[in-house]
Amino acid sequence: MRNFLHGKKTNNFYSLYHAISNAEEDIFSDSVSFEKKLKQYENLVYLDENETIQAKVPSRLYQLICNNEGYFFINKYKHQVISDEIITKDNQLRNIESRKYIVNNSPQTRTKTRTKIPIASSTYTGNKRRVHVTVLYIREIVRNTNGEWVGKQILQLESTSYKKSIRKI
Repeated sequence: MRNFLHGKKTNNFYSLYHAISNAEEDIFSDSVSFEKKLKQYENLVYLDENETIQAKVPSRLYQLICNNEGYFFINKYKHQVISDEIITKDNQLRNIESRKYIVNNSPQTRTKTRTKIPIASSTYTGNKRRVHVTVLYIREIVRNTNGEWVGKQILQLESTSYKKSIRKI
């Protein structure tokens, strides 16, 4: 997990998080070509009104599950994350749905309803361990700090690791 969060390729998967981290590092590595490098990575980051570099996809979760082009795949559907929006396409790349999401770090208060739907799962079995991973789609209706009820959509990764018991006879 440490390698995954520190910008290294994991199982030949290069995430959006890695791409953004590498872009920020490259932009700051040479102050002479700052503007040129900012332009080079404009699909990943932008300079906000406080002159701070910000990721175009603000959600850390989506940065981690999307590839470096901003896509993730579930079954036959391709999901593209652009800023605070997810566009779902079918296998002929026709747009099926477009929806906004709320970044997890936005202030929330009371939850009205919560729906938890497993959308994908996988199990890896190695020599000494078994790991089961499930992707959950969570839909909540929450009251924000302004008192308005808003829809909140979350993709949550749950993993369980088991140690294999080996019997000796």
